[in-house]
Amino acid sequence: MREILFRGKHIHALQKNKHLTGRWIYGYLCDKNYIYSPELEGEFLINPETVCQYTGLTDKSGRKIFEGDIVKIGLEQYEVWWNCDSSSLTLSNESKSRGLYLSHSETIEVIGNIFDNPDLTGDQP
Repeated sequence: MREILFRGKHIHALQKNKHLTGRWIYGYLCDKNYIYSPELEGEFLINPETVCQYTGLTDKSGRKIFEGDIVKIGLEQYEVWWNCDSSSLTLSNESKSRGLYLSHSETIEVIGNIFDNPDLTGDQP
């Protein structure tokens, strides 16, 4: 059974949480604007445009792979995203798309994400 986990970038709303602004919050999605973090023991306001779900897979270093991550397989870089048409996780770059499978975990490496590292995708903020 796959762990259901989300991440999102914190938005400053309360003075006591100002130090978390821009930090990734990991936990359970309460609604489109809040994630409950067991680590931080509370619900935190997040930017809904940055919400990404955990794929259930890890890279070769054991790092969890989320939608929106940028990964490297060999010399090629891909974005991880959910393909609604095929109801599957997909890796894509400018030249091709392919499925994301458990067998990739030994060769795949998370090198960033589309929010913090747009330069890795060729997009600029």
